[in-house]
Amino acid sequence: MDWRIAELAHYADDIHWLDAVRARGAYKLMRRFDSRTRLGLNQASVQRIERLEFGDDVEMGTSWLRARLLAGESQAASLELARSHRVGKKPLRNREAALDNRPMTSISSRLLVDAVLSVERMTFKEREQLADEVHARQPNLFFSVLVLQRYGATLEQIEVVLNLLLVFYEAMKTSGRAWPVISEDVQERCLKRISARVRFIEGLTPQQRAQATSDAIADHPEQQLLAYVFGKFGEHGLLGIETETEKMLMLAALNLVECIAETAPRTTE
Repeated sequence: MDWRIAELAHYADDIHWLDAVRARGAYKLMRRFDSRTRLGLNQASVQRIERLEFGDDVEMGTSWLRARLLAGESQAASLELARSHRVGKKPLRNREAALDNRPMTSISSRLLVDAVLSVERMTFKEREQLADEVHARQPNLFFSVLVLQRYGATLEQIEVVLNLLLVFYEAMKTSGRAWPVISEDVQERCLKRISARVRFIEGLTPQQRAQATSDAIADHPEQQLLAYVFGKFGEHGLLGIETETEKMLMLAALNLVECIAETAPRTTE
């Protein structure tokens, strides 16, 4: 790749090169959309390609992303309808019924997108202040991330889970709902529930793991948060759970989602 770096040297100020771990995660993600039979994209996983030039118009880019995330929810409902036909279940009457049949959620895709963009735009000082706020308002969630260092997690790995927590907390703040302080008892109860799921994922083939992940997301009340966790872990090459450390990272991230879902108030303030 040295030739590519030299070729793009004039863009040096705008390019942040991936390290080995993130490059491996990006490659694994790309392989999901790469055709195994010919040169090009896999038509089964890529329906169309769109190009958007928005320059410095962040609002246009945000609107474009929001529309496609929301459309993805409808597509997921359509896939669920198709799957119900294949396994002989009684199909729902229409797409709207499929969407209405999903578990209740407190963090919508729009809230999550806004939170992701908000955290990404923060300066180091602002992220530090947000982390201090999480520490003050949800100390047990905060410590559940810091404790990962005891299990051999690197600072880079811990940062993946910490970023998830910052995004989730930002989404919780802007949702109009008031979460209680999540207690250690809640964390322990949720951890017992998800430990069985993680044990099930261990040892699965990539195809089986993808199906198990899809099923877990479809059945969860906070689908957006759970999908975001799996997506970020995939980007960083952490979905395989090949070590005890990776297992603890996955448990910590999933337990953030589980605790948020467990204690989510269903009405706004």
